[in-house]
Amino acid sequence: MDRYEYCKIFVHGADPARAVGLLGALLGAAFDDEDSLTFDGIEVDVLGNPDGVPGAADFLRWPALVEVEPLDAPPSATVGLVARILTGLHDAGHLAVAACDYEDELPWSGGIRLFDRWAAGLDRGAGEGAGQA
Repeated sequence: MDRYEYCKIFVHGADPARAVGLLGALLGAAFDDEDSLTFDGIEVDVLGNPDGVPGAADFLRWPALVEVEPLDAPPSATVGLVARILTGLHDAGHLAVAACDYEDELPWSGGIRLFDRWAAGLDRGAGEGAGQA
């Protein structure tokens, strides 16, 4: 299996509708009625996390998921798009953590480094805003 075949991004503090709006603005592209778009040969789908729990601290329980799957794009384009999504979500004030085989090639190791700082802040009682600079 190609290590660049698929990526799932967990998004904190945004329901799927909000994530669609953020990503549409970030990419300058419109999602279809199924909350899906194809961008430079890469399919991007936004959906609700079936395991999501509002306000959950565990990133596996965050409410929105972004699935990224290359159709005919090279690995460098896929990594670039996922990096752009992570950075854009972070810049909009949302933590995001990518789960894929190429996390080491992404900003903040796929977002987990930011998550670790944020979670450590919660452990110290710093609240939801910790780690979101």
